[in-house]
Amino acid sequence: MMMLPYIAAFELTRALAPPMIERGSGHVVCMPSLAGWTHIPGAAGYSVARRAMRAFASQLREDLRGT
Repeated sequence: MMMLPYIAAFELTRALAPPMIERGSGHVVCMPSLAGWTHIPGAAGYSVARRAMRAFASQLREDLRGT
């Protein structure tokens, strides 16, 4: 459950962010779904992956602020 929604986004961002920073333009868009904000019965793995994505996006915003 974590591999595609979270790890893939992390790896893609890690690969694509440096060239965007270098050229001074670009955007990273993360779409974690409602499961990142609320509980969905029977979807623990999915919800955790979406919450991780939400936390990653928040931290990334802070880390890249001003770039």
